[in-house]
Amino acid sequence: MSSRRSAPIVDLELHPSRGLSLFVTGVTVLATAAVYFSGVGGLVKAILISGILISGGFWIAARGVRVMPFSIVRAVFMQDEECVLVDRRGRARSCVIRDGMNLGSRVALMTLIDRGRRGPVLCLDAGSVDCMAFRRVRVRVRMLPVQSSGWLVGLRRKNGAGKIEP
Repeated sequence: MSSRRSAPIVDLELHPSRGLSLFVTGVTVLATAAVYFSGVGGLVKAILISGILISGGFWIAARGVRVMPFSIVRAVFMQDEECVLVDRRGRARSCVIRDGMNLGSRVALMTLIDRGRRGPVLCLDAGSVDCMAFRRVRVRVRMLPVQSSGWLVGLRRKNGAGKIEP
């Protein structure tokens, strides 16, 4: 008998996230103000501000309020690290959870692999799913094996011995 516990299946209906949308709006406004008041030339300033506004607006539309056709509206986490994502058009795709981390008690991040290449990064907050399902997602993220590479590994805390803690 294996000593590793298997995680329960978690089915999430993802709702628009007001908190994440407000956060991204705030970051977009601050980044725009920083570029506007910097000493950068006029054309470079216009290009940078346009890029900031387009990327901030795209993120809010796609992931914050989930109005884009390819926005993920449902995620089903199967046994082990398998996951099925469903977009607004009803298309389902299978992914594997590569890495994940909890940011405090309100946000969970997961990097997914889709057909052998890097897939989407799911950013879930407590306001976009029901409370019990979000708790199960946080437990699932804690149970993930620690990867030796990936951008989320650099964000994890190190303990006193210099080892990365999940």
